[in-house]
This record gives sequence, C-alpha cells and structure tokens, in this order.
Amino acid sequence: MSATLATIKSSGHIRVGYFEGPPNAYTDPTSGQATGESPEILRHIAEAQGWQVDFSSMDFAGLIPGLQANQIDAISGGLYIKPSRCAAVSFSNPTYKDGSGMAVKAGNPLNLHSYADVAANPQVRFGGTSASFELQIAQQAGITAAQTTEYPTNEDLVAALVAGRVDAVASTYSILNALIQKTNNPAIAFVTDFQDPVVAGKPQINVGGLVFRQGDDDLIQIFNAGIAAALSSGWQLQNLQKFGFTDKNLPPDGATAAQYCTAPPSPAPTT
Repeated sequence: MSATLATIKSSGHIRVGYFEGPPNAYTDPTSGQATGESPEILRHIAEAQGWQVDFSSMDFAGLIPGLQANQIDAISGGLYIKPSRCAAVSFSNPTYKDGSGMAVKAGNPLNLHSYADVAANPQVRFGGTSASFELQIAQQAGITAAQTTEYPTNEDLVAALVAGRVDAVASTYSILNALIQKTNNPAIAFVTDFQDPVVAGKPQINVGGLVFRQGDDDLIQIFNAGIAAALSSGWQLQNLQKFGFTDKNLPPDGATAAQYCTAPPSPAPTT
C-alpha cells in the first residue's frame, strides 16, 4: 500500500487542491465549499470510501508543485491529461472532455477567431493563465512572448480584458464561457465561432481527470473504479449537467489516462 493511501485510510481525510475555474471547479459563494464538475465527482468517490475531503483553493500554477511537495494528495480541477503533465504527475481516467475558448472586446474589432489570427497580428495583446494548455498551444501557433501576458487566475484574465490591458484572452471553453456570462459586461464578448487549434493535423479537443502523485497507483485505482461506476450509472452525466455541460462533454467510451499520456489520440467528435 502506498504511503499516501495508508495515511488517508488512517486519518479518514484526503487533501485536495483546486483552482477557481467554474464550472470545472470553484468555491460556492453561498456555502463556501468547493464545487463544480471535478470536486463533486472526487467528493462522491471519496465519501463512498468513508473519507472526508479537505479542499484547498490554490493558484493554478501552484497545483502540481503543491502535489509534488506533499501539500495535497490530489488535484480536482478538470486538468487536461497531456504527455507533458504525465511526466510529472499521474492522472485518473478522464471524467469529461472540452476544448479551448477565446474572449475579446465587444464586436470583435480585431476580427480574432483563432490563435492563428492573434499570431498574424503582432499588435494584438494576448492573455492566458499561467502554466495552462492554452498558453502552450498559443506559443505553438506563433503567438509571441512579447504579445503575451500571463495571469494567475481566470478571473484576473477576464478582468484584464475588461480593463483593456489585453485584446484577447483564451482558456478552457467551458470555464471561459461561464465566466464571461457571470461577468455580464457589455464591453467584452465570447468568440462563439472560435476555431479549435490544430496540432499535427488534429483538432485539440481535450479530456480532463483527477490528478495524483506518481507512485500512488493504488489510490488511482480506487478513483478509476469510482469514475467507471459514475459514468456507467449516469451519475456523472447528471453531475456534468448541473454545471452547464451536456452529454457531449462525456469522455469517449473506454478512454484511459494512458491513451492521452502516451500520444494524442484522434479527437472525439464535438457535434
């Protein structure tokens, strides 16, 4: 038995980090509790084991370092399963799938509909969240460091767009869309016809899961069994729907973390 699982079983508590990225994960303003697609499925599985979940809201860039430093036992934020991340941490099997999204000034005066559009105009000021997949793809698309400003949270990202410090921002589609709606500021708009980035000829539709320290395989097995049960019973679809997702956000049937850690698979259809 891994030391992590032994400690969790002994204490009856599992320490979990998340970041403020609704609808995947966020602090409920009424209850003060962590909620969203990812915290809810983690809580569902942990409570079935008799464990209490101790959630901590953290900056996105601090999640993986905090996990590696044994400050937390798991991450619940809908993080994308990517080979670069799999080199540092271990993932559960996918709990959902999603894509990228962009927001701009109202009316889209610079006519931005893709990362390529931003890269083609060096005067465009672009924003992304630190250590995010979107920043990596933006760089691959040719968006320069001189164009780019990094922000610690999605809220800071949207605030910068509202304040006019950047011309366009990108983040996870569901997170950014929900945040733009919540902000409800007529000065900014979600790009509804954003073109998914293409890498090696494949649109980048991503899957996300729970995150654990490498070596905690027995703990991951417990959560993988819980995820499989939640998917097969329909519990996870109901969980997704509570936060504005649909059945199109369910992960591909039989998808495993290993498939996405080793090489980008053919993406599942989005329509």
